[in-house]
Amino acid sequence: MTVSVHAPNGRAGAAVAVAALLVCTSLAPADAAGSAQAASPARTISSASWAAVASASTSAPFGTGPLVLSFANTGTNGHPVFPAKFFTVANTGTLDITAASYTATATPGTFAFRIEACASGWNEAADTCAAGRSTVLNTPASSLLSSAVPMAAGSSIRLRASATAFPRNPTTPTLTVGVDVSRSQARGATVTGS
Repeated sequence: MTVSVHAPNGRAGAAVAVAALLVCTSLAPADAAGSAQAASPARTISSASWAAVASASTSAPFGTGPLVLSFANTGTNGHPVFPAKFFTVANTGTLDITAASYTATATPGTFAFRIEACASGWNEAADTCAAGRSTVLNTPASSLLSSAVPMAAGSSIRLRASATAFPRNPTTPTLTVGVDVSRSQARGATVTGS
């Protein structure tokens, strides 16, 4: 910015020129300071993860999947009995999740299994669910998307696996359970402060 001052008196003109110069040079830093205060503060961005795992453990560490459950026959070959097995599905990521893809494979394939959730929580000793019993997956279907998941990061739920069909004179069957969470099934992080 250029200021041209013409005054009839040399001293008065010099005083006006100095005052104009001071006003012009003091505006630029003030404008810059105002702009700097209007800028948003720096935010740190960190990575996030989404994952769930099926585990025989009821608390961390849960390990890595898949989980293999073995069902012993507590009856006879003519009248087999395969008690249900309970297992944990843990949210091992840092984000909440809304769903997961469950996979289950019965070996031998002549067996069929059902995996169930209980909204009120299982009474494992009595093998009962007070309220909210739902089927997560029936084999021989090999994969199913379900909302029966531990939603909060670090949380876990218990599921129940039971044999629903089996041959006469059965061997000891196994059920292999896997859990997969895709990015679309994870809730994004939310900024709660600045």
